[in-house]
Amino acid sequence: MELLAPAGNFEALRAAVENGADAVYLGGKSFSARAQAENFSEAELREAADYAQSRGVKLYIAMNTLVNDREMTEALDYAFFLNQVGINAIIVQDLGLLCNLRRVLPEMKLHASTQMTAHNLAGVDLLTRLGVERVILSREVSLEDLRSIASRAGCELEVFIHGALCICYSGQCLLSSMVGGRSGNRGRCAQPCRMNYTLVKKNGQSAKHETGEDPEGHLLSPRDLNTLAILPELWESGVRSLKIEGRMKKPEYVATVVRVYRQALDRLYQEPGRFQAEPGEQRRLAQIFNRDFTTGYFTGNPGRDLMSYKRPNNRGLYLGRVRGWDARARVLTMMLETDLSLGDGIEVWVTRGGRSGVTVTSMEVGGRRVERARAGQIVDIPYEARAVSGDRVFKTFDQEIEREARDSFAASRRRVPLEIGIRASVGEPLSLWAVDPQGRRVEASSEHVCQAADRHPLTREVALQQLDRLGNTPYSLASLVAEIGPGVMAPLSVLNSTRRELIERVSEARLTAFRPARVDREVFEERLRERAKDLRHRKRVEPLQPLLSAAVGDLASAKKAIEMGADQVYLPEMTSRAYDSGEDWGEVFKLAEARGAELYYSLPRIWTEGGAGAVERHLKETAGRWGAKLAGAVAPSLGSLEIAIRAGINVLADYPLNVFNRWTLHELLEMGASRVALSLELNLRQLQDFAAFPGCTEIVVHGSIPVMTSEHCVLGGVVGGRSEQDSCTAPCMDGKYALKDRLGLEFPIETDRFCRMQVFNSRTLDLLDNLASLVELHPRSLRLEVRRMDAGYVGAVVGVYRRELDRALAKPQAYEPLPASRQTVMELCGGSVTRGHLFRGV
Repeated sequence: MELLAPAGNFEALRAAVENGADAVYLGGKSFSARAQAENFSEAELREAADYAQSRGVKLYIAMNTLVNDREMTEALDYAFFLNQVGINAIIVQDLGLLCNLRRVLPEMKLHASTQMTAHNLAGVDLLTRLGVERVILSREVSLEDLRSIASRAGCELEVFIHGALCICYSGQCLLSSMVGGRSGNRGRCAQPCRMNYTLVKKNGQSAKHETGEDPEGHLLSPRDLNTLAILPELWESGVRSLKIEGRMKKPEYVATVVRVYRQALDRLYQEPGRFQAEPGEQRRLAQIFNRDFTTGYFTGNPGRDLMSYKRPNNRGLYLGRVRGWDARARVLTMMLETDLSLGDGIEVWVTRGGRSGVTVTSMEVGGRRVERARAGQIVDIPYEARAVSGDRVFKTFDQEIEREARDSFAASRRRVPLEIGIRASVGEPLSLWAVDPQGRRVEASSEHVCQAADRHPLTREVALQQLDRLGNTPYSLASLVAEIGPGVMAPLSVLNSTRRELIERVSEARLTAFRPARVDREVFEERLRERAKDLRHRKRVEPLQPLLSAAVGDLASAKKAIEMGADQVYLPEMTSRAYDSGEDWGEVFKLAEARGAELYYSLPRIWTEGGAGAVERHLKETAGRWGAKLAGAVAPSLGSLEIAIRAGINVLADYPLNVFNRWTLHELLEMGASRVALSLELNLRQLQDFAAFPGCTEIVVHGSIPVMTSEHCVLGGVVGGRSEQDSCTAPCMDGKYALKDRLGLEFPIETDRFCRMQVFNSRTLDLLDNLASLVELHPRSLRLEVRRMDAGYVGAVVGVYRRELDRALAKPQAYEPLPASRQTVMELCGGSVTRGHLFRGV
């Protein structure tokens, strides 16, 4: 398995390479999902490629953000630069960018980012068909599903094995985007999931009486992933690449984590049946950084054991408890649970006043000053802040581990072993050859002809001494083959210059074989011109009056939407609780037929590989039962899109697919979608770019927008008691809940019948005032996203939008909503509405 390490700067790259990474992923100054990292300039990328690849380490560049239409040319030109540098693969999120790269730079390998939310075989199959070499699966995929996908996938698979976890499925999070305009899909996530929240009931009251304690804390902040103990299971799963998270982490972190996993993997390969994670390795991983550890979803849903409710940042190693604090001398006394040295950092979790950290500059054991104290000893440490007996103390910085980490990459020690040969005979040029570990052979000969020696003949020992002078190169002399004739003389200057030429040829041969084929600029530009024709020559559809669509959550709401004038109704997903109610949806089909409305089956946004059969079977059964009465299916994920296309069903590609540019729209239409719902993160100017595709887009104009989709249920973890050992008491069946942030905003939470959680925006999206502007963009439909609303709400808002859309279509230039319509919407939404990104964008 490939050990893949992160690098946010050049020092971290050296840390990764020198400690045993097989490949390193990093970002440039643009199009990277870690925009806050230092990242690499173009000059640094050239240097990075030479440094890593000459040592046999692959380099992957992350272009894993959404790209708008005005950025696409720049993005492709940047990818061309990466080809010239010789980057081994590009990591991509944007579907339009991916397809463009496949057309204009087919020489480049493409890896589908975890931001594409591929979590089942159907999604992997679709990406493989698009030409992806590797898919980085969602972190939520279990070992069981990983094995199933890997056994049938047509491409390589990659999974995260260590580091920070997102609480939401990657690529599906809009929380940072909606609350602050900093989109994770654009590399600017502000990590609001690490902030403090309070769980409240629908009436705004704390859920304290439900839990016996105040349900407040970092309720969306997961622990860090650590899979050291399950490396054998990962190896057996068939996964190709093991990825460490951490482009924002310091080089010492990268060095420590990479070294621990490198050593563990080497032991696993040598003695697979006897592998165990060593306690010392786990301590080093914990000491360098941890929010407490979890194996994530690999071995099942861990419930509250996934989370770090009390602390969103590094907790270090538990050091012990305070035995006493001398207020006059400002000295803390404690018994150590682990060793402590001068220069280490500690943090006291004080009973009152939060946490206070200090660097240990002096300490005493039994009244004697010491530089290092061992576990079990009682120490006195200067500590200015107040502490009380029983307060917990953690070591958050270990200077010895940090020093060892820095030393590991201070100088380049990673070498490629070469077998070098020398041939020297009187009257012949001096000849050298080298063979690398992959069997590549290169030769170099001098212009100088070897002479008969007068006093100092060339010997094997002299040749060995000179040919071993490889200190400033990435190579080492593994063995020497010497074919030196008797009494031959060659000047050392000739031997050294020929050695340098040989090493240059070794590097050239290795890099040529290691890197993708370079594309000529003229060829690239010709491909760009040909690709542009695909968009220009696309068959245009005559603009039609937009339809009014409503995505509903239950049978009663579906009926009400049809009665109040919705042209199209998207039925609840099969994962929703409405589909568990046993209600007869035949009544809805009869009503729709009578009113001339169209009904769409809603495929699930998330479904595990274990449930793939049920999803496909349910789709076929529904289509078979209702036949022509079913207008099509709504596909909100790559996997859903794939099975709908396979089934030959008319499909609407939904907004969770993050359609951010016209190229993505074009590709989805080429795949077979008849209509595409555009990203909720587009502003009005960007939406106007899609007017060139009349009659095939949908714009969401009203609704409660999900900002997170998560396998972790906060309600189950905090109130229901769900953990690795205990099942949930299902409090979701007993009331409505929300998460309240530090500003008092409440984000409703709901769960489906598979206990998957969705968090919704605190404000309702409403674009009633902007209907005329949106109608001018010629969308095929305008959607009301009202799945979580009751029938009364649905009927009222459909009625308002039906009336106002008809008015806007009749007199678009003079359109303004009726005051009564505005008032109705504001009353329905409790006065809390937002225009989303229509005017600010991301």
